[in-house]
Amino acid sequence: MNIIEKCQIKHYHSARLEQGGGESADSEKRTQAWRQGWKTDAAQLARFEVIAGLTDFNQASVLDVGCGCGDLKAYLAQRFAGLDYIGLDLQQDFIEAATGRYKDDTNTWFHLADFSQCQLPLMDIVVACGALSYRCENLDYYRKMIEKLYSSATRVLIFNMLDNDTFNSGPLIVSHDRKAIYQFCQAVCANVTLKTDYLDNDFTIMMAR
Repeated sequence: MNIIEKCQIKHYHSARLEQGGGESADSEKRTQAWRQGWKTDAAQLARFEVIAGLTDFNQASVLDVGCGCGDLKAYLAQRFAGLDYIGLDLQQDFIEAATGRYKDDTNTWFHLADFSQCQLPLMDIVVACGALSYRCENLDYYRKMIEKLYSSATRVLIFNMLDNDTFNSGPLIVSHDRKAIYQFCQAVCANVTLKTDYLDNDFTIMMAR
């Protein structure tokens, strides 16, 4: 992903932050989804439910790539014990919000980082929820990132993408051929699970060692 594409992502989220605003509980709830680029809170919850249902997160170290404000951390912590969690994101506003939100939590860290460029730590479980949804002119980027994320996972990689059967790509957000992605993952990993039954335009893949 080139510097222009990364700047477009940052600009997109910065603009949404400026437009969110509001003081009431309703507007604050809207802002949370709005600023992170979710279509709805319910859709993001459906993605989290699939992720949590694919493997056992108890006593696991978790790398959350594209962590946003740390919402997946909160979801997992309600259901699993003993998490060691690291969140990475390209957006400084998100990292600052997440760091403040979890300042009293032990074994929880957030870092401003470009996962495509930095060296990733070895963790039990690597999750990329939405991180592979941004457009890149280099079509090999997505496969290289899947391989990189899988190399960082000692047990399981879980990631989702938008399905090009039902979602039309735009100038910033891109969808993918789920069958082609699934077949690529099968060439990399012998144990691959594909989930498609939770949202019309989304699919999730788990690659387990």
